[in-house]
Amino acid sequence: MENQLIQTKVLLNLQQNNSINRGLPAPYKFLVMKEVLPISAAECSVDVIEKITQQVNHMATQIEGIDIGDFIPVVVGKDVYGVEYSGNSSGDEYKECTDTRCYDDTRIIHEVCRRNDWPIGAPILICSMETGTCCFCKCH
Repeated sequence: MENQLIQTKVLLNLQQNNSINRGLPAPYKFLVMKEVLPISAAECSVDVIEKITQQVNHMATQIEGIDIGDFIPVVVGKDVYGVEYSGNSSGDEYKECTDTRCYDDTRIIHEVCRRNDWPIGAPILICSMETGTCCFCKCH
């Protein structure tokens, strides 16, 4: 599957200024994201890809509507990839990103939101290429 384009799903926050519970906005629905490359195409170490994959799977096990085999979008570095949901819930907790982190990634966040016609408040998972640590920013 490496270098094949895939479709991903993303959570959409339906309430403005809603508090985050366990890192996830609620209530939510899914939006389909335009095609992206799988996480295996990211230029980071195998360990970092594994950590990102675990965190995305951990997030996905906490919500309804994501099926095994679905791809969840994630920003790694300055590119967007899809992580396949396996049903495995191991992984670190994640949280909302700091304002500084979201500001630093404003360009890619805006590009992803605009390209996919996502409304204000749609969350985007942002992960470090160096450490694999993930957090959420929102479309603005």
